[in-house]
Amino acid sequence: MLSRLDDPRRSRPSTSQERRRLADQAERATATLDAICRDLGAWIAEQPNGRRQPERAETPEAARADVTRAQDALDRARTELHRCVETARSQGATWRQIGEALNITAQTAHKRFDPGARRRHAASMRKRNQRRGA
Repeated sequence: MLSRLDDPRRSRPSTSQERRRLADQAERATATLDAICRDLGAWIAEQPNGRRQPERAETPEAARADVTRAQDALDRARTELHRCVETARSQGATWRQIGEALNITAQTAHKRFDPGARRRHAASMRKRNQRRGA
């Protein structure tokens, strides 16, 4: 289902009241995304050895288990971030607002989180590499 902002037949909301409502929704979505980023940062900081040099595991199996747990946590965080960005976009947040919440540019946010942009970017990279003979 297309949101009002994604509907190609509507370039912008028709009334000032509708524009204010959409701006409020976008602001709430951005605030939610900001809170999630802060929570994720706090969670990372709370993790054992989160920002320090990791302690050496007692056995290779323990080291591999640590790596697996860290990868699982990273995968869950990425999934949650993508879900939050999708929610923010569906509620009217701009790529600029999302980029600001993540401390990246709007273009980077768009390229990283918009599936269509990712496909187009991958296709352009394939074409460029083919031209270079790689």
